[in-house]
Amino acid sequence: MAQYGRYNNNAVDLYEEGPFASSDHDPMIVGLDASYEEAPTLPDFTDVRSDRPYHDEIMWAAGSGIVPGGEDGTFRPTRAADRVTLAAALYELAGRPEVEIPASSPFKDVKADH
Repeated sequence: MAQYGRYNNNAVDLYEEGPFASSDHDPMIVGLDASYEEAPTLPDFTDVRSDRPYHDEIMWAAGSGIVPGGEDGTFRPTRAADRVTLAAALYELAGRPEVEIPASSPFKDVKADH
């Protein structure tokens, strides 16, 4: 059975193969940012308590515009994260670099105009 790493205070924890929840990938993404500057604004998610593991990382990532929250004021930390959300987060984390968009998508599930 495959195992995957999860960033946790400069160490990697292993967990069983399965879907990522947004609360799994956000700390990992935050861990990639060496500067970890203070977020310009902190969201007020109704479903992320201050005593929750990774609270600060979730607030930083959302407040920095790297990961989205819901329009209803929730973050939904247990929802499955799809490739689109993760790709958008990595793009934001990289500082929105210029990219050359191919005329046709190399991915079956992503349209070129997406």
